[in-house]
Amino acid sequence: FYSRSLRLAYFERGRDLTWQAIRRNPYIPFMLLTGTVTDWKRPGDKEKISEISISCLHTGSGKTGYVATPPWRSVGKCMALAAAATDAFILGMFDRLRYRFWLEFLNLRMGDYLLFERRRNPCVAWCQRRMPSCRRESFFFYEFPVVACGGSAFVLFIVASILSQSDLESRCQSSRHMYVASVYIVLTVFVLSFFGFVPFLEFFVHSPMLRQIHMAMRYYHISETPPSMIYVSDGGVQDCTGVLQLMLRRCGRILLALAAADPEDNLAVLRETMKIAVKSKLGSFYDPKDPRRDVSLLLDEFKRNRSQTYLHIGISYGWDRGEQGSGAAGAEGTAAGGGETSARPEAQRRTFTGPQRTGHLLVVKNRLPPSWEDIELEPPLTEAEIISGASWKEKGEEEEDEEESSEGGSAAHARHASGDSIPEFKSMHSFGLRSGGKRLATAKLGGCCCNCCHVGCCNVGPKFPHVANANQCLTPALFSSLCRLGHRLSQDAIELLCQQDCFEEPWEHCVQ
Repeated sequence: FYSRSLRLAYFERGRDLTWQAIRRNPYIPFMLLTGTVTDWKRPGDKEKISEISISCLHTGSGKTGYVATPPWRSVGKCMALAAAATDAFILGMFDRLRYRFWLEFLNLRMGDYLLFERRRNPCVAWCQRRMPSCRRESFFFYEFPVVACGGSAFVLFIVASILSQSDLESRCQSSRHMYVASVYIVLTVFVLSFFGFVPFLEFFVHSPMLRQIHMAMRYYHISETPPSMIYVSDGGVQDCTGVLQLMLRRCGRILLALAAADPEDNLAVLRETMKIAVKSKLGSFYDPKDPRRDVSLLLDEFKRNRSQTYLHIGISYGWDRGEQGSGAAGAEGTAAGGGETSARPEAQRRTFTGPQRTGHLLVVKNRLPPSWEDIELEPPLTEAEIISGASWKEKGEEEEDEEESSEGGSAAHARHASGDSIPEFKSMHSFGLRSGGKRLATAKLGGCCCNCCHVGCCNVGPKFPHVANANQCLTPALFSSLCRLGHRLSQDAIELLCQQDCFEEPWEHCVQ
């Protein structure tokens, strides 16, 4: 359901795409989705989760290793896994046996299993090539041995039940033996499933039923390399910004859309991401205007100055001088505070002649500047407005001018005198939202489900733009207003980011 909802909301005509289609389209940027593996760890690891990235080329991380992404894998499914918040919080942050029990009992899992094969099984590959592309990620061929064992136990149990109804002693003896055999088969399969790290027993890890039992029992697959099927959930447990993945690739310019629940602008998510980057020795951060100042002062100033639309932070890649002078070539990238990142393919977009030693992080946070708090509710976004780039006010003025020329000056003057100008009329009456006879301000939006919730006693909860994450039913007015706010807030940062010349400070060119 979640995957379908995302597909209908963000994919053209609700049609899903495969990673192969993404890879073949030169106009689509290099997409990176982050996820978390919650059922595997290496021997001796204290951390029970591992972050991975999913792209059209590879899936994995430095800890898990990388495998080629199957071309038939669904992009919509990977997007849903990258935002599987329920599993992420319970399995990654509140890992208790009782929580796991209710997670399985109430079927609240939002994550799913992905194939993570280093070496393809030739028999499975032959069968998959003869299946439709939409069914190629089916685990039937992988779990066929387990299905065969379970099926044989079920057949023995049914036959034993039939024989037990007979009056003949021989049939009763046979039914008893069949009951015992079926129980032994089930117990053997269950016990051997805990030894999936043995190569010839790895097919047991492909049974979702056995893996769910393991998950409910807080069992982790412990081995040097991950199993060929891993459980993936939300990537926001470790880093919900996507910046770490772009820093691993040493991107020169990173735009972060930070939409974490932070009405006080404490930037706790960003601060934690920076701590992880420093702890992992991916790089350090500095104030581009004055590197002598600690970067935390820069974050505090952003909190105090609410009229500031973006935050500019410098990145020094590497950890020592030898490491800073070598590394992967940089690129431009975009990170969204929800687990999704995007970077331009180097071969298609830009050629870099040297290693990327520094980078620049531009942060656009979801907050409402004081000068915008009194803005009245605007009409919903339309496809024509997005394509043309003209605002609804400009469109209204154009239509007004056309009507003035057609109606004549006297009729237009009378309409203006009555106060029914076209932009204002479209602003409110397209929604029909008024509170106490006054036009509703955007900053007063709350509620959920439908537009009628914004008036009367239903306009409750956190107000725009700090909508609670638990509210997954945004109204059309709220969703449209969030889109408009993001467009306006990011304008200055995008203009700076898209400068052709280098926007580094003069002192940076003097550093060897």
